[in-house]
Formats: sequence, structure tokens, C-alpha cells
Amino acid sequence: MSYVFFTVQNAAFTIVQKAANSAIPQQYNPTFDLVYDLAPLEKINSSLIVTTLATQCQIQVQSEQVLLTLRYPMIIWVPLLNRLWGQRISSAALSQNLNPNLLKTVFQLFHLPSPSLTASIPSDPYVHWFVVSASALDENSVPNTASPESPI
Repeated sequence: MSYVFFTVQNAAFTIVQKAANSAIPQQYNPTFDLVYDLAPLEKINSSLIVTTLATQCQIQVQSEQVLLTLRYPMIIWVPLLNRLWGQRISSAALSQNLNPNLLKTVFQLFHLPSPSLTASIPSDPYVHWFVVSASALDENSVPNTASPESPI
């Protein structure tokens, strides 16, 4: 679970930095970055690729900060812990964001075969939502003080 949390945290930091550098941070589309950063989780369990694509990402701008909230649904496989620690979620909700073409592109970048999206997902599994927040300075809020006459 630590590996999953650190991977999700790394994805959040990557996305908030890219959003902060974009022209309109709140309109930045993090889908490719989510899949690219979370795709290695598939090596832990092939079913995790579905949870990767069900991750929710919200980007906001407040004053000069870009704020990101990332919610990742980690399936709990341990039978007793799942009911104590998890929340039941429909398997349909997990697969609502599936984009096979994007997944194929990302795995080609890794020089790996594309995983099967038909991996066995328990029906209505229990998940634990990892929620990670990150922030970065909105690059659009930094005044450009360089002028052609000013020395470098």
C-alpha cells in the first residue's frame, strides 16, 4: 500500500506542476498524466489498471496557487479488512473512465505490452480512497519583469 500511496502522490505532484505551468490551470486535462504516472501499478496486480483509470482529479486556482485534489480508489483484497476499512463501490463506477487507446499509448511509451482490461475485478469491490492534495504557484501570476533593455 505504501508503494501505491507514493505513486499516487507522485502523480499529484506531476499534475499540479504541469497545471501551474499551463495557460489556464483549471482547464488542464490530467488524463494522460494520470495514466502515465499510475500505469506501473499494473505490475502489482493487473486489476489495478482499472482503478488507475477511475482516479478522480480536481484542479482549482485560488489567488496565486494551483490546488489539486486527487482521489485514488485502491481495491482492498484482504477479506476481513475490506469491510472494516473500505467502502463498497460499484465495478461499473471503476470502469467509467476507461480509455483503451490512451492506455495502449502509455504502455507503448513504456515499451510494455498493453494490459488486459478484462482482468478479473470483483463485483462491487471494497476500496480505500487515497486522497492526496498538492499545490504549486500559478506561473501565470508571476509578473514578467524582463524587458529587452534590461541586462541579463
